[in-house]
Amino acid sequence: MTIKKIIILFSLLFSFNYSKAEGYSEVKYQYIVDIAVGKPLLNIEGIGYEEKKEYKKAEKSFKDAIEENDKLALNNLANIYAIQKKYRLAEKYYKKAIENAVYLSALNISMMYEEEEKYDLAAKYKKIYEDKKWRSYIKLKKSKRLWKE
Repeated sequence: MTIKKIIILFSLLFSFNYSKAEGYSEVKYQYIVDIAVGKPLLNIEGIGYEEKKEYKKAEKSFKDAIEENDKLALNNLANIYAIQKKYRLAEKYYKKAIENAVYLSALNISMMYEEEEKYDLAAKYKKIYEDKKWRSYIKLKKSKRLWKE
């Protein structure tokens, strides 16, 4: 493991301010696993550009990450588009992310729809997020119980 990867691992482990979105810490820990096994860091690079408001560079990093089959990059690319009020592009990538089991995107798209005053759609995707979050929690509880038996 390179020094760069080790530094990124530690910064991810000890930073909790990447996003205030509910459930993001679970995503962050998945990145720690991905880095440990050598997955490309393009998505994390994109997050860095997003934080600096360098949206063109972030967009490129996220698109490159998507080409490397990083599913969370779909959500992050959609976030970039939503920030820039490119709602149709954001919608497209949020939906692709949801299709690929990135359920945080359901919460993000619901917030985008609320901003657009599309409350029925916002409620629909908020429910999808809540349902998936709850099912994941139940699955986790069951798997822990089975592990102990």
